[in-house]
Amino acid sequence: MTPSLSSHRNFGIDCLRGLAIPLVIVHHLALPFRLPLGPSLLGEWLPKRLIDAISFNGYEAVFMFFAISGFLITLRIIERDGDIKQVDLRRFYRARARRILPLLGLALVLLSVLAWCGVPGFAPESERQSLGGLLLSALTFTFNWYEGQTGWAPAGWDVLWSLSIEEVFYVGFPLLCLWLPRRLLIGVLLAWALGWSDIVYRQLFESNLYFICVGTGLLLLAFHAHPPAPVRGLRWLARMGSLSYELYLFHMFVVLAAVGLYRGMLGDVQTWTFVVYLPVLLCSFALARLLERGTARLGLSGHTSWRRASKENAV
Repeated sequence: MTPSLSSHRNFGIDCLRGLAIPLVIVHHLALPFRLPLGPSLLGEWLPKRLIDAISFNGYEAVFMFFAISGFLITLRIIERDGDIKQVDLRRFYRARARRILPLLGLALVLLSVLAWCGVPGFAPESERQSLGGLLLSALTFTFNWYEGQTGWAPAGWDVLWSLSIEEVFYVGFPLLCLWLPRRLLIGVLLAWALGWSDIVYRQLFESNLYFICVGTGLLLLAFHAHPPAPVRGLRWLARMGSLSYELYLFHMFVVLAAVGLYRGMLGDVQTWTFVVYLPVLLCSFALARLLERGTARLGLSGHTSWRRASKENAV
């Protein structure tokens, strides 16, 4: 979800992220206990397989983000430091912290206020969870482990599980690059990725996520080797990709507000749920742009603005 560190954006990779992030947002909106597409009028017009493909590929999209993040972080280390064995830890961690922490801090403040006020979807419902536990696990990037021990977190907080996995990678990968010879590093990473036998087999191979990760990797290599020129009709998709971190971190505020508004107006009637999807995507996009501009004005943004990158790529 977190974007690249390069001053020149890759249109193809941004489009790949732009394809993944709407799948995540739609997935969270389309869950059966929120506003599913299947029971709506749209579900009567379109094949069930297509409805399911639109509604329930958010998990696969997150794994696409994992593949993209790993590729880009490795690439940027090589571009900036010449070799993964020469990674400048101070510069690397400073750049990651500058990009990740300001928006994460803002999200945690909003989540905490809503949880303290007892707002459904933000306040802990299980006795095994507490506001302090949610905050501590989010700040220490152990949220996925916390959920594993205590059960699903409130919907507004739940997106933090994948961010924790990414941040652990950001912390550990540069250290492994410095400490281990390259061949041993490759072996350790392969063992890390494939050594959890039953878990990896069940989660990656049986669900075809392995092929999604490999396919994403091949596309990333192709886009890096031959960067595609911007296509006018796909600029909106690449723009969403450039805002993927903002969109991922804050979209649940929009999703839960939309669900509450719909239920308040129509109750349990699901005929018109499809009408909500486009406004949710547009509102999430508008919120992401607002956050991007706000952090840029405060000098807290750690990535290149879309306008600046577009101008540079056009030269």
